[in-house]
Amino acid sequence: VIYYDQDYEMLQLAKDVDSVIPSVTYVGKKSVFFGMTRKRGVTLFSLPELSSEEKLALAKEVAAFIVKFALKTPQRNGLYAQNPDINGGNILVDPETKRMTGMIDFGDAYYGPLTELKTSIGQGIHDQGSHTEINDFVQTELKVFLAPQSRPARKVDGAIER
Repeated sequence: VIYYDQDYEMLQLAKDVDSVIPSVTYVGKKSVFFGMTRKRGVTLFSLPELSSEEKLALAKEVAAFIVKFALKTPQRNGLYAQNPDINGGNILVDPETKRMTGMIDFGDAYYGPLTELKTSIGQGIHDQGSHTEINDFVQTELKVFLAPQSRPARKVDGAIER
């Protein structure tokens, strides 16, 4: 029941964040169940080997989603929404274009500081052999995003620079 509650709550909070997040369409009255819109695509794990260019493009989409999810989902006590279960079984991809079409399973989502975003990508991708490169690309993209957050602000020509 806890997993269901967390998944449902995060889907409701993040419903307007990105079109890859399914919308809740039905909530069971007497059972722990909710229905969602169907997202087209297949899981990343079910795709055959991707080219390096396809992996990099997909990794950029996943990293952009992780950041957007954190920044656009309403904060709690100054903390940001994060999902540590982003893995190849929860990333939906169009098998023809190799573009991300959906992200599912928000039951493990939690709130934490932006510096924890790098942990949002699950072990699932890292352990999936041919998809290890995607994990590495996503980590690199997230480091680039987080770099300004970890540097102290300073004034340069009257503007604040990080």
